[in-house]
Amino acid sequence: RRETGELRVCAADLHLPAEQWPILSTPPVFSKSADFFSFTFNEHLFVTSIDREGGGLKVFHVADPSAPWNAAFDTTLSETLGDEGDAMQMMTRSAKLSVIYAQDRSPLVIAIEPSVESEAAASIFKIVDPGKPWVRCAQAPALSAKAWTLPVYAKAKPGSTAPFEVALLSIDEVRNELSVFTMPRTLEQPWVNISTTPCIGDTRLCCAYVPGKPEPVIMAGSPTERMLKLCHLNLIEWITNIQENKPEKPTVPVLEEKFSRKVGSIWPEGRDGVEGHLLVATPIDCTTDLPVSRHPWVVSSANPGGDQPSSPDLQQGPPGFAPPFDMGKGPPGFDMGKGMGKPPFDMGK
Repeated sequence: RRETGELRVCAADLHLPAEQWPILSTPPVFSKSADFFSFTFNEHLFVTSIDREGGGLKVFHVADPSAPWNAAFDTTLSETLGDEGDAMQMMTRSAKLSVIYAQDRSPLVIAIEPSVESEAAASIFKIVDPGKPWVRCAQAPALSAKAWTLPVYAKAKPGSTAPFEVALLSIDEVRNELSVFTMPRTLEQPWVNISTTPCIGDTRLCCAYVPGKPEPVIMAGSPTERMLKLCHLNLIEWITNIQENKPEKPTVPVLEEKFSRKVGSIWPEGRDGVEGHLLVATPIDCTTDLPVSRHPWVVSSANPGGDQPSSPDLQQGPPGFAPPFDMGKGPPGFDMGKGMGKPPFDMGK
């Protein structure tokens, strides 16, 4: 609640308005100007708050939806960009923050600075340990301050060294363009813009990951067009084309529209007092933490040519499925001596 700073953790109920969702906990009052985003590290949920007025950035460990929030890290961000010697000061309190996961499932934070006028408004920070300052990466995609972003994931082809490919879709609200950047295998390498196409600047996207299918289905919606579009992502084909250094680009676009309809045709009689032809709908993506989850798409094998995906029985937890961060391969685990305990949702129990 912006007027009071009250924060509620609720259990979602699709049959009720958000105001009536059951309250699980009410963490201590935060600033009225605080924004929040979450990330998963070694099967533990962390929530980051950033105070837009005071500049306080805090990372909390949330052991359970109804449990108290335990502070893991805090710092203060300035109003202007600071010295490159201090990574956390290379991000201001006004930065737009979002999470994307690397191929090893480590969390990265995309920070887009609204005051930067060039195509270098974005920085990438790696969370090596939730209780320590973030590490600023040497490379970042070329984004403007007006960029809206969405991470997407696709199952890698057999024989690849990574479990999936990672890309970032970016819509420039001023240039009315959609750009697609591929994440490099190592963060010291540059991000590659594989495609830029015209796109209305207020378009928003959301993903639907279907078990057995290598790439997600994407829904696009624009308030200006009052349209909803179902699109196919041809990411693997474009990445393969670049990796094999083929002289010609694929004949299909990275984001291929398959079907579209007016929002008013879904509710021709109108909704909530708004006439049907005036209705708009904006997709909201809820797949940020999918690559570090146990979603069926993650644990199933890609089967693009068949009707039935190959997926393990998830009722007792995926057999042989290791935690998102293999302690021997991925980033180090968060220090359990700080009171973090075991992962909050142990599938084995």
